[in-house]
Amino acid sequence: MKGLGVRAGVPDVLIPSPSYVSIRDEPIAIFFHGLAIELKAGKNTTTPEQDCWHKNLRAAGWQVNVCRSFDEARQAIADYFGVKP
Repeated sequence: MKGLGVRAGVPDVLIPSPSYVSIRDEPIAIFFHGLAIELKAGKNTTTPEQDCWHKNLRAAGWQVNVCRSFDEARQAIADYFGVKP
């Protein structure tokens, strides 16, 4: 995977689209710059490399979620964009 350019710790899903706070459907401010989702199965926990990426993404204005199922990830995306799944 390293030969393909995969880097340790990078979240599984990156959505580089801002989330807006809006009034009457007019965006007035960016709430987050993007959404990152880390997918985990069972009782698996994040690695130190993933924790570092999550910390840096949050510092850069991204929302970061660790999801343990498809439904959780779908809900995180829906909540981020303010829609119903």
